[in-house]
Amino acid sequence: MPEADSKPLTSALQIPAYRAYFICGWFSTVGFWVFKMALGWAAWEKTQSPFWTGVIVASTLAPTLLLTPVFGVFADRWRIKRSMMTITFGGGLVSFAFAIGAYGEFLNVSYMIFFGLLHGVLVAAYSPMRLSVMPRLVPKSLYLSAAGLGAFVFNFSRIVGPVVGGLVIAKYGVVLAFLISAISSFLYVLFFMRVSLTPKEGQPLERRALVRELIDGVIYLRQLPGALMIVLLTGLNGLLGRSFFEILPAYNGAVLASGAEGLATLIAASGAGAACLGIYLQISRSGKQGSMLSMIFVLALSCFVLQALGLTNVMFVAALLSAAMGFLATYIGVLVQTQLQVTTDDNHRGRVMSIWTTVSLGVPAIGAFMLGGLGSLFGVSGSLLISGTLGLVVLALVILKSKLNL
Repeated sequence: MPEADSKPLTSALQIPAYRAYFICGWFSTVGFWVFKMALGWAAWEKTQSPFWTGVIVASTLAPTLLLTPVFGVFADRWRIKRSMMTITFGGGLVSFAFAIGAYGEFLNVSYMIFFGLLHGVLVAAYSPMRLSVMPRLVPKSLYLSAAGLGAFVFNFSRIVGPVVGGLVIAKYGVVLAFLISAISSFLYVLFFMRVSLTPKEGQPLERRALVRELIDGVIYLRQLPGALMIVLLTGLNGLLGRSFFEILPAYNGAVLASGAEGLATLIAASGAGAACLGIYLQISRSGKQGSMLSMIFVLALSCFVLQALGLTNVMFVAALLSAAMGFLATYIGVLVQTQLQVTTDDNHRGRVMSIWTTVSLGVPAIGAFMLGGLGSLFGVSGSLLISGTLGLVVLALVILKSKLNL
């Protein structure tokens, strides 16, 4: 485990290895949001359909439902640094393929779904490794700080990336936006070479059949305190909060009747709200992980925000509500991830975090598909109102049925 001087550490940035990793994060996350911006806009521009926009965007997340647990096993086996560099380089090639498709004017629905699925496979491979690398960089006392900084980078990039993407798309088109995403991935690989990781703690486990190791990871997760509620809250957060971000292009076009600049504003606003949470976690220096009751309360607020988004067609109001949704969704994500990181040992971390990632990233894919389908039947605004209402009903049932001491 990383060590520092004798003074108590209060921030993960005091660890040199984490500082280097922190810098790398900016390249990957800014490029990721430029890619998301470009793909969402290209999907809406080509189809003008909430359903197909939802399907194309969901294709980048759907592989997490099936493949992330498998890659979780490999995260416990493979050399994480080399694997993360290889996967990120592959992501850059996918972005480059989208740029070629847009330049050659054959970026149709089939093309976008195919390469969207390929991008999703790489995300499924990268996610458990990214979550497994944090304990190789900082001590347990700084997990919440590291998670908060990671949330800050990811979500502040949600401001920078869409602004860059929106301006580039508005002036030059999606080709350059996809190229910027590709270049950022290649720069990440170059800088990540300088990051040094500490070895795993404890004795390595004996390698067994893939299925057996998957089952072992599930059994281990079930034995962790409060694991079932953590998975449930993560799933609800993905369905109620994060899925909205996946259909922002359709919401922006169908409800707000705005162009690329409007989409960039909405994504940036949601990123600003989430980045505020990251800043708060660093300022507060708090190690508290939040009670189940507080998390359920935040999810209920997300439902009301979702309903409010369905009731407005004013850009300024929608941007404020997007910021609120970004803050609330990230609050749940950071706290449940930290709780799992603290309670999981190194030999099971890749598998446990892959299961969490499957729910965290896979459920929004289902939510995007659901909202897209409801949007085709009842309009995008109607789909948000229905989802927010159903979410409140589910949370009420959770409270009634829960045996926890809330």
